Amino acid sequence: RLNDPPLTMDELTRELSITVPFGSTQEDAFYDAEHYFLVDPQMIPLNESAVECHQGLNGDDSISCIPYNMTSHIMCGNHGTITFVSPEYPISEDAKHIRLTLQRTGGGVGEVSVSYSIYPITAGYEDVTATAHYTSSQTIVFRHGQIRASFLVTINDDRVMEQNETFSVHLSNPTGFAELGTQQRTIVTIIDDDEHKTCSNLTSLRHERLDLGHAIAGSTPLKFKVFTKSCA
Repeated sequence: RLNDPPLTMDELTRELSITVPFGSTQEDAFYDAEHYFLVDPQMIPLNESAVECHQGLNGDDSISCIPYNMTSHIMCGNHGTITFVSPEYPISEDAKHIRLTLQRTGGGVGEVSVSYSIYPITAGYEDVTATAHYTSSQTIVFRHGQIRASFLVTINDDRVMEQNETFSVHLSNPTGFAELGTQQRTIVTIIDDDEHKTCSNLTSLRHERLDLGHAIAGSTPLKFKVFTKSCA
């Protein structure tokens, strides 16, 4: 092709954990760079357009796939390296679900899969469920030609006013000759929403004042009062 569309930012930049000057021969400079093994182009045609597929768009376990239009992606000759798109996700406690996205870079040859697991940090297992209600599978399948996949994790709302809570999601067990990239983990922050809720049934709030008595400090009289809030 004479003219290619501009690349997206994630393809223009690639951050490594070690910074070295140009031309360096430092051996560990590219330890966390992704490496690829090409398949025989005679085995599988590589001129197909890549697709992205998403779980739960219809409220069930069906998978919806569309062409991947971020660039003119043509499938490359590798089984791919799987990572999270983002290292962190914020989500409101009352959102019910959070959608996490995986990307398969370097190629889309063949069907591959990867598993994921939930690990509490400050959140508890009661605050999050690893899947949506319609499935119990924690394995994400990439079809032939698919380079993105998203899935839902359930956020369990409560009526407890608390600090924001976090949990992590880890990838493991790639199959079909796929590999895991450097971004194998993402951290989800659940933003507490109970501070803005007045009552459990969201009714109005009543203010009360209680007089606890008085005292004298030297010649100065002091009065003690407590203001309370309760559901009307």
